[in-house]
Amino acid sequence: MAATSNYSPAFAKMRAFLGKVGRMKFLKPIYKALADACPIVGSYGARDRSLRGTAARLHEILASLGIDHDVKEYPDCGHSFLNDHRDEKTPVLFALMGRMPGGVGYHEPSAQDARARIEAFFDRHLRAGA
Repeated sequence: MAATSNYSPAFAKMRAFLGKVGRMKFLKPIYKALADACPIVGSYGARDRSLRGTAARLHEILASLGIDHDVKEYPDCGHSFLNDHRDEKTPVLFALMGRMPGGVGYHEPSAQDARARIEAFFDRHLRAGA
């Protein structure tokens, strides 16, 4: 996840599926990098150990900077919860990873909610005159 000041209108809004927000010693550069960020929508799986706590930290930073955002952590899923790798075209490795314990892989209820939030967020920010 990244956003910079003076962003291109083509990238005036963004969504974040991954993006670790560092611990306290790294927060100053993160605040600086996000100071002029565009609106951000982010979706995280609570069972993704590599991104534990990221949604809460990102929400806190964006709120303190006054940046419009919608960041949510889904309790019942983990990494790649939006990736539906259940068809014959899916590489075997991805299909196996999606069946591993520990919250890796597609989680339909969370994915449906996240997609609805993303569409609503983009509609709010990208429709004419927004």
